[in-house]
Order: sequence, then C-alpha cells, then structure tokens
Amino acid sequence: MKNLTAFTIAILLSFLYFLGYHPVNAGDVKAVVDTDVLAFIDIDPFSTVEIDESNVEVGLWRDIRVRITDRFGDPLQGREISFFADPPGSAEFEQPPVTDSDGWANGKFRSLTPGVFAIKAKDSTYPIDIFVQQSASAYVFPIPTPTLKSEPYYTKGTSNTVEWNAVTGLDSDYSYEVQAGLDSSFGSVVASSPLLETLSYTFNGLQDGKMYFYRVRSVNSGGGVSSWSEVTFSVQDGTAPKIVKTESPKVEKIGNVLNVTFKFTASDSLSLKKVWLYCNDSNGLRECGALQNTGSLYSASIPLTDLERGIFQNYKPEYSFCVKADDEAGNSSENCDFKVVLKDYIDDDVDIPVYTEVINYVFRNVNETLDSIDTFVAGYFSSLKALTLTMLGFLLLILSAVISLFAVLGSLTLVPVIIRSTVTRFSRVIGLIKHGAPVGVVYDAESKKPLRFAEVSIFDNNNVLVRRDFTNSKGEFTANLDIGRYRVLVDRKGYIFPSLIVRKSEDENYKRVYRGETIIVSKRNPMFISIPLDPKNMMGYEVKSIYRKQRLVHFLKHLNVLITVVGLLIAFYAFERNVTWFNLILLLLYIPVFGIYLKAVVKLNIGLK
Repeated sequence: MKNLTAFTIAILLSFLYFLGYHPVNAGDVKAVVDTDVLAFIDIDPFSTVEIDESNVEVGLWRDIRVRITDRFGDPLQGREISFFADPPGSAEFEQPPVTDSDGWANGKFRSLTPGVFAIKAKDSTYPIDIFVQQSASAYVFPIPTPTLKSEPYYTKGTSNTVEWNAVTGLDSDYSYEVQAGLDSSFGSVVASSPLLETLSYTFNGLQDGKMYFYRVRSVNSGGGVSSWSEVTFSVQDGTAPKIVKTESPKVEKIGNVLNVTFKFTASDSLSLKKVWLYCNDSNGLRECGALQNTGSLYSASIPLTDLERGIFQNYKPEYSFCVKADDEAGNSSENCDFKVVLKDYIDDDVDIPVYTEVINYVFRNVNETLDSIDTFVAGYFSSLKALTLTMLGFLLLILSAVISLFAVLGSLTLVPVIIRSTVTRFSRVIGLIKHGAPVGVVYDAESKKPLRFAEVSIFDNNNVLVRRDFTNSKGEFTANLDIGRYRVLVDRKGYIFPSLIVRKSEDENYKRVYRGETIIVSKRNPMFISIPLDPKNMMGYEVKSIYRKQRLVHFLKHLNVLITVVGLLIAFYAFERNVTWFNLILLLLYIPVFGIYLKAVVKLNIGLK
C-alpha cells in the first residue's frame, strides 16, 4: 500500500513539473491521510496598506505605506514590496525600497484621472508574489475650475486685461492658463498665456472692432489640469468718437432770449455714450447751455446770460466753445473749433449792467465818514500811540468776527440760502436773470403758512433745468414757461418734499396741490401750483439742547455790541492817525465783520422753523 502511495505522488509531481506550479490558498488544502502535498500560499492576511490622505486631487502625490508582518504581528525586514491600483492603468506609483526593521515600506501614489482607486501591495521577495489581502481606498477629485470675472461689452484700445477668482482646493500652489479666441467654442484660439501665478492677464495686439472670447483653467503643482471655465466676451474699441462741425456759432433770438447756437455731428464706430457742451472761460472749461439731437446731428444753444463777463459785467468780444464725446469703451474726443465774435451780432452795450456808479458812490462817501468819526474818536484815543491803536483795532476785529460768526452760525441755518436768494434777486433787478410771473406757492403743510427762501428748480421734459428761483415772503416763485411738460423740485432747510401729510389735490385755500408729478403747461392751462412741505419736528433732548444753544447765542450777540462798535471806532481813528495800507485794510475788513455783526444782533423775520 505504501508503495502505491509513493508511486502516485511521483506521478503527480511529474505532472506538476510539466504544467507548472499551481498556487493555492491555505484554506483550500484539505488533509489527506498518509498523503504528502506540495503547495504554496500567495495571500498575506496579516500585513496592512495605508494612505496618507484618502481624498486626493488629480495630479497630486500622496504618501502610501505597507507594513509586512508574520502571523504573530512581528515585522519582516528586507522584503521587496511593490504597489499597484485597482482599476489598473490610470495610476502612477513611486515604488518603495525594501521593508525596514519595523516592517515598513513607503511609496507614493497619484492619478491624472478622477475616480475611486483601491491601493494594493504585493511581496515580490520570492519567485512567487504574495499579495497583501488588505488595501486602502483613494478618492481622486477633479481640480476646481476658476471663474472669470465679467467683461464689459466694449473694451478700450487694442489690449484687454481679464481677471478671475482664485480656486480653493487640496493644493496650496495653483497656477492658471487663460486663452482668447474668436468664437465661443475656441475653434480659433488667437492667444494663450503661459502658466500664471497672478489672477489677471493682459492680451495685447487685439484688433479694433472684433469680439474676443476668453476662458481660464487651473493647474496644480502636480500637473493636474481643471476643466475650462465659463466663457466671457468683449468687443475691442480703439477708435474715439468723431465730432464734425456742420454750422458755425452765431447769435440768434430764441423766444425772448439771445442765444449762441451752432450744429455738429457726433458719431462712433460702435456705440456712442454721451456728448457734453462746454464754455471755454478764463478759468478753463465749464458745462453750459443745452444740446438737442436727432440721430447723430446735434444742436447747441447757450443763452448769453450764461457767458462769462468782465469785471464790470461787460461782454467779451469773442467766445469759444468745446464739445466732448465719449463712447461705451471710454474713448474720448474733443473739438474746440467753435468760436463766435459777439460784436458782429450785438451792440457793445446790450444787456450790460453797469456797477461803476454804485462803486463811485461808495468811495465818494468814504472821506466824509472818516471825517465825522474822527471828531468823535479823537477825544478818547488821542493819548495812545499809533501802533497801539492799530494792534488794538486788529485784536477787536478778530474777536468781533469770531463772536459774530459763532452767533450767526448758531442761530441762522439758512445763511447760504439767503445769500443765494439775494444774489438771484439782485441779478434779476439788474437784468442778468429774466423776470417772470408767479407760477406757484410753497407753504408749510402743518401751519398752512407760506414759506420764504425755499429753493425751487423747474426742469423740462428732457430733464434740463429751465428755471431756479427762491420764494418770497408770500411763498411765491416765478418763471416764464413755454408750452410743454415740466417737473418741479423744492428744497427748504428743515422741511421734506414731497409732502406725506397732504394727500388731496386741495388743501384749505391752496388749489392744485403738487407732490412731484409731471405738469403739462398749455395756453389754456398755465402753471400755478401749491406745493406743501412737511416740517421736520424735533422732540425731547434735541429741543432742550437747542434752547441752551439759543441762550448762549443771545448772550454773545449782546456782548458783541460793545466789541464791534469800539473796534470800528478805533480802526477809523488808527487810519486817521497813521495812513498806511495795513490800517486801510483793517478798516475795510470791518465792513464785512460789521455785516456779520448786524446779522447776529438783528432778529430777521425770515420764516425759520
């Protein structure tokens, strides 16, 4: 029986010799009584495979390691280990050296294709590879795609700078590549940038009038590339608008007003944005007049009252004007070839207010005033030295000015409006501003009393200011309005426009209540509107604070009476004793200071709320 068993084993070994070894697992081998089996084990269930980070970005390397141990957990040194991935073919490895004294072998892994990979290891120390049963999972993600910032429809010149947002991913060092093309599918790429560390890039040499498309992608430090971003586009515009004079400036009467008029064309190869009209004054260019256009043909009109005057309000012999145009890309052009010789159209003295008589009248009375004051002051200050008088007058001037200004600013919040109203009325008296008929009234929505010094602005249907006026003591404002559509804005310190209190079209004695709508003016329907303003009420602590402030201002007003009068007398006497430029200037400075003083001590009934 033993001889038969030995013969059978010999035949089996011969068969295996010709067919090669057939590896089996230890679990597949079953005991056979009195049988010798030749086999080997190719699965290692005791060793482990680890990856540094399971989440990895395309192209980035990650550390991997394996620890080879025996069944008792003791490390096996000097084993030749290699890594591989499942599925195969799309992963790269840096293979490790042999295991160290602790059984460890370290390598690296990366993939240029997103996906889920099982990282595995095998021991190739012996002719038969032994595969580590345990594996590690790696999740390879795509690189984040950057986002291009929006582009304007038109870009100035022949270059364009595109910008994008930085990406945030698993890498700490991203670079970017950006392209420009002539179509959204980038079938025709005209330029590509190198890899950039910045978040912007400038394309140069672009053609005027062409539309360019742009896209960007990110690249990480391992060479992984993201998908292209969404596409943006812009049209290059390197040509400025063209301004061509078609009619030279001349003076003609429009309504009852003399105007300088001329015509020109303004056009752009792509898109014109805005056209400006300027008067070329001694201090440079300033906006003036109005423009109307039909297509590319523009008509300019500048009232003579808008022109710069001389020191005595005389017209200059010649005026020049400029036109400026901008397109949507920011290209600008300017034409200042618009000149008019005024004396060719009007007389030298037309509409010229004369101030010389008023000035001469003031200076004729200066000496008489000095003589009368000199007699009064001489008895009080004759013993003082001339320099002492000058310094005393100067100090009192400063003190009076400071106190007067403090008192005025503390009590009159409408000083700028009063000054502008006065200037406007004076200009109307001397002919600088045209007179008008009452076209409306402004009143307090609560007390129903008319409001003085309200600033009223009237705009036509093209949003051009046609009249600015200030209400009088009856709350009335004036204007001369042609047939058309108008809109009115009102501004008054301490009040709100439009009214929220008055809702009806009639308010006691006030008819045609106006709250900001468009007004149609015709021959049968002239403008006369009532405009209510809502007062801003003040309560609590604010009222107490204002009361204390008013008491302080009241005290300063009375204190300043003595300071101002005494300082003025000393200034007159100092100039009489010692006629110098400094004393003359000191004396003249008392005139505006005295005006401020009067404003501080005299209570004006100006309708302050």
